Amino acid sequence: MAGSSLQYRLPYFISGESLPHVSIDVEEMNKGAVNYARSGISKEEIINQFIFTRKRLVSLIRRVHDRDFNTYYQFGKENMKLNDYFWILIQHDVKHKEEIVDFLKSNQIQL
Repeated sequence: MAGSSLQYRLPYFISGESLPHVSIDVEEMNKGAVNYARSGISKEEIINQFIFTRKRLVSLIRRVHDRDFNTYYQFGKENMKLNDYFWILIQHDVKHKEEIVDFLKSNQIQL
Protein backbone atom coordinates (compact mmCIF):
# COMPACT_ATOMS: atom_id res chain seq x y z
CA MET A 1 0.00 0.00 0.00
CA ALA A 2 1.25 3.50 -0.81
CA GLY A 3 0.78 4.42 2.80
CA SER A 4 3.68 2.28 3.81
CA SER A 5 6.33 4.65 2.52
CA LEU A 6 4.11 7.72 2.50
CA GLN A 7 3.34 7.55 6.22
CA TYR A 8 7.07 7.97 6.96
CA ARG A 9 7.45 10.83 4.48
CA LEU A 10 4.43 12.89 5.52
CA PRO A 11 5.94 14.25 8.76
CA TYR A 12 8.74 15.79 6.67
CA PHE A 13 6.24 17.44 4.34
CA ILE A 14 4.29 18.77 7.33
CA SER A 15 7.37 20.20 9.04
CA GLY A 16 8.99 21.41 5.81
CA GLU A 17 12.17 19.43 6.56
CA SER A 18 14.25 17.73 3.89
CA LEU A 19 13.48 14.10 3.21
CA PRO A 20 16.11 11.54 4.15
CA HIS A 21 17.03 9.12 1.37
CA VAL A 22 15.32 5.81 2.01
CA SER A 23 15.68 2.90 -0.36
CA ILE A 24 12.36 1.21 -1.06
CA ASP A 25 12.25 -2.26 -2.57
CA VAL A 26 8.88 -2.24 -4.33
CA GLU A 27 9.06 -5.94 -5.18
CA GLU A 28 9.74 -6.82 -1.55
CA MET A 29 6.90 -4.55 -0.41
CA ASN A 30 4.50 -6.18 -2.87
CA LYS A 31 5.65 -9.66 -1.84
CA GLY A 32 4.99 -8.77 1.80
CA ALA A 33 1.51 -7.53 0.90
CA VAL A 34 0.74 -10.75 -0.97
CA ASN A 35 1.95 -12.87 1.96
CA TYR A 36 -0.14 -10.80 4.37
CA ALA A 37 -3.25 -11.14 2.20
CA ARG A 38 -2.75 -14.91 2.10
CA SER A 39 -2.07 -15.22 5.83
CA GLY A 40 -5.68 -15.99 6.66
CA ILE A 41 -6.84 -12.44 7.30
CA SER A 42 -10.43 -11.91 6.23
CA LYS A 43 -11.46 -9.80 3.26
CA GLU A 44 -13.44 -7.56 5.63
CA GLU A 45 -10.42 -6.99 7.87
CA ILE A 46 -8.21 -6.05 4.91
CA ILE A 47 -10.85 -3.58 3.72
CA ASN A 48 -11.21 -2.15 7.24
CA GLN A 49 -7.44 -1.72 7.54
CA PHE A 50 -7.34 -0.04 4.13
CA ILE A 51 -10.09 2.40 5.15
CA PHE A 52 -8.40 3.14 8.48
CA THR A 53 -5.02 3.75 6.83
CA ARG A 54 -6.49 5.99 4.13
CA LYS A 55 -8.37 8.10 6.68
CA ARG A 56 -5.15 8.48 8.66
CA LEU A 57 -3.23 9.50 5.53
CA VAL A 58 -5.88 12.04 4.53
CA SER A 59 -5.74 13.49 8.04
CA LEU A 60 -1.95 13.86 7.78
CA ILE A 61 -2.08 15.27 4.24
CA ARG A 62 -4.47 17.97 5.44
CA ARG A 63 -1.71 19.15 7.79
CA VAL A 64 0.65 19.87 4.88
CA HIS A 65 0.75 23.61 4.14
CA ASP A 66 -0.79 24.59 0.81
CA ARG A 67 2.44 26.26 -0.31
CA ASP A 68 4.34 22.99 0.18
CA PHE A 69 2.33 21.23 -2.53
CA ASN A 70 4.21 23.36 -5.09
CA THR A 71 7.57 22.84 -3.40
CA TYR A 72 10.11 20.54 -5.03
CA TYR A 73 11.30 17.55 -3.02
CA GLN A 74 13.88 14.88 -3.75
CA PHE A 75 12.29 11.42 -4.01
CA GLY A 76 15.17 9.04 -4.53
CA LYS A 77 16.66 10.19 -7.84
CA GLU A 78 13.60 12.25 -8.80
CA ASN A 79 13.12 15.93 -7.98
CA MET A 80 9.44 16.84 -8.20
CA LYS A 81 6.68 18.92 -6.70
CA LEU A 82 4.74 17.36 -3.88
CA ASN A 83 1.45 17.61 -5.82
CA ASP A 84 3.07 15.69 -8.72
CA TYR A 85 4.26 13.05 -6.28
CA PHE A 86 0.72 12.61 -4.96
CA TRP A 87 -0.60 12.41 -8.54
CA ILE A 88 1.80 9.53 -9.24
CA LEU A 89 0.65 7.75 -6.07
CA ILE A 90 -2.99 8.20 -7.08
CA GLN A 91 -2.29 6.74 -10.52
CA HIS A 92 -0.49 3.83 -8.86
CA ASP A 93 -3.52 3.19 -6.66
CA VAL A 94 -5.84 3.32 -9.68
CA LYS A 95 -3.66 0.68 -11.36
CA HIS A 96 -3.92 -1.59 -8.30
CA LYS A 97 -7.67 -1.05 -8.10
CA GLU A 98 -8.02 -2.07 -11.75
CA GLU A 99 -5.94 -5.19 -11.06
CA ILE A 100 -8.23 -6.10 -8.17
CA VAL A 101 -11.38 -5.53 -10.22
CA ASP A 102 -9.95 -7.62 -13.08
CA PHE A 103 -9.07 -10.42 -10.67
CA LEU A 104 -12.54 -10.37 -9.13
CA LYS A 105 -14.21 -10.41 -12.54
CA SER A 106 -12.03 -13.20 -13.92
CA ASN A 107 -12.75 -15.30 -10.83
CA GLN A 108 -16.44 -14.35 -10.77
CA ILE A 109 -16.11 -12.95 -7.26
CA GLN A 110 -18.50 -10.29 -6.04
CA LEU A 111 -17.99 -8.04 -3.05
